[in-house]
Amino acid sequence: MVVDSLPQLVIAMDEQARITRVNRTIETWGMGKVNKVDGLYISDFLKCFNKNYADDAWTSDWPYIWQQIQNKDLVERKIEKHIGKTYLYTLRKIPDYDVNKDQCFAVLVIDDITTRQDVEKSLKSQALQLEKEINARTLELKQSNEQLEYELQAQKIAKEELRQSQECRLNLLRDLFTTQEKERKRIACELHDSIGQSLGATKFKIEELLMNKHNFIDDTEYSQFKDLVETIKNEVSLSGVGLHTGNTVNMTFKPAPINHGYAFARVDLEGEPIIAAKAEFVVNTQRGTNLEKNGVQIQTSEHVLAAAVGLGIDNLLIEIDASEPPIMDGSSKFFVEALEKAGIEEQDAAIKEYIVKDIISYRDEVSGSEIILMPSDKYEITTMVDFGTKILGTQNATLQHISDFKEEIAAARTFSFLHEIEMLLENDLIKGGDLNNAIVYVDKELSAETMGRLKKAFKKEDIAVQSNGILDNLNLHWANEAARHKLLDVIGDLALTGIRIRGKVIANKPGHLVNTQFAKKLSKIIKAEKRNNVPQIDLNQPPLMDIHQIMDILPHRPPFLLIDRILELSDKHVVGMKNVTMNENFFVGHFPGAPVMPGVLQVEAMAQCGGVLVLSTVPDPENYLTYFMKMDNVKFKQKVLPGDTLIFKCELISPIRRGICHMQAYGYANGKLVVEAELMAQIAKK
Repeated sequence: MVVDSLPQLVIAMDEQARITRVNRTIETWGMGKVNKVDGLYISDFLKCFNKNYADDAWTSDWPYIWQQIQNKDLVERKIEKHIGKTYLYTLRKIPDYDVNKDQCFAVLVIDDITTRQDVEKSLKSQALQLEKEINARTLELKQSNEQLEYELQAQKIAKEELRQSQECRLNLLRDLFTTQEKERKRIACELHDSIGQSLGATKFKIEELLMNKHNFIDDTEYSQFKDLVETIKNEVSLSGVGLHTGNTVNMTFKPAPINHGYAFARVDLEGEPIIAAKAEFVVNTQRGTNLEKNGVQIQTSEHVLAAAVGLGIDNLLIEIDASEPPIMDGSSKFFVEALEKAGIEEQDAAIKEYIVKDIISYRDEVSGSEIILMPSDKYEITTMVDFGTKILGTQNATLQHISDFKEEIAAARTFSFLHEIEMLLENDLIKGGDLNNAIVYVDKELSAETMGRLKKAFKKEDIAVQSNGILDNLNLHWANEAARHKLLDVIGDLALTGIRIRGKVIANKPGHLVNTQFAKKLSKIIKAEKRNNVPQIDLNQPPLMDIHQIMDILPHRPPFLLIDRILELSDKHVVGMKNVTMNENFFVGHFPGAPVMPGVLQVEAMAQCGGVLVLSTVPDPENYLTYFMKMDNVKFKQKVLPGDTLIFKCELISPIRRGICHMQAYGYANGKLVVEAELMAQIAKK
């Protein structure tokens, strides 16, 4: 019975190479009846099977083959082609068994491998094409990196020349200002007031030049605030059915402040707990990407997050009165429409991107799924999926520009196979599912029992299968809609990194598990790079500002002046340095026998660096003081000890407005991050 059920043609032979038994595949293949071939020599039978077959070696050389059978299990394997198909012939030794009281010692298995060869050929072709593309891209990146290094070196030389020229310019302007001031006072005593007013106008112009002195240095680099983060203008709500519960779900999109990111609020629970859309909160990926924090769950979050990413929204609060968003039509289309209806507006903060510099990959050995992230000048995604079924086969989808998400990806609906639907129905799930919010591919025969359960579950009087293998009368938006939906899922799952990505994603056989595992890996890499992004400073080079020039700007004086040098300065960042010596007065008593620099003074030193940044924007910094307004997210990572060299870097979070400076500050020592904080300060006249 087992042999008769095999799809291969199985032929048993005796020691004279005569057929003693064949399975019923001979009838399936239209080669005759089982009982009609008994006693035929194998060569005679094969000539009937293949009209072009003329090799009777298995008959003429059978004694030799028979001897081989006694010594090894597998005697011969070869491939024959005929009638447009390819067959694999395998001759094997088998144990003695009783068939019609005759002894059989060998079996010939003929397997139709036409489809397998075609698939292998296709996969090999795709692999070669992918390898070519990767090699070409690698070469392109290498050339680009070499060009970039050359340009950076040239830029460094140009900056140094520009700095020296600027110093000379500033000195000349100061001399000119002093001379003009003295001359104005002298002439004012001798001439009419109108002449004095004209000279005052000249003085004002010179002061304006001094105020804008830093623009000569960094005009070519000023691009950080060109693009700002975005949120929505107004609240917007929509309702639908939860896929698994079948209950009505109400969801409201709300604007969120800068640095908020994406978050869900469960308004149906006491206290309306909020779960940030972060990879660290992913608990399982069965039937979607599910988040959990402190026992509060959000299920199938990926479609909503993909819509936000596709529209370029950075900060968004999603209020929901159930554990899962409404399924709608199984895509992101309705979420995109709702967010557009709410309106999108810019916020007063620069976009933060993770710029991919090296190839990052993750592979799931069990499923063979793999995601690769490589450098690119924009965020683009390619998905390659192989569902292992004849009805779908292999599909690819590519999104070259995230701005095309609405038109090319948003409407791609989720899908499932019939056998998966049956399993979900048996477990009392997908109570909210119908044939309008999911594409159902029929990968097996529909029994009457299955048809009855589907009619009941989907509340349909009649269910049919289209010619393309889709259940009922749903029409595809694209031939590769399944691959496009997988691409949508990748975008939604990678949103859990919490930052925009500038790079190219290649996802082979993606799924929520591999997507979220890659998102977790990428989040850790981003966090580590952020913490260990130590400024590359040549301490042998002359500083941009020494201690005397610093005291010309800052009101602080020793022992409370905690900055020795300013190494870099632009309109959006500053890098300073302090040598921590054993002679520092704060080491007295902190602590006896184990001196450690107080953390509060580390924050103060970073704040003084930021003071240089903000005071450099006014023409007379000596007439201003800098006051702390806020300190957030202060963290100390390492001890700072005598002999350490502290490097401080402060970067504007938003442009300076009305004398208010909002910045992210970092302190490094010995190649490691030792302190970080978000600082806000305001300058005011004395």
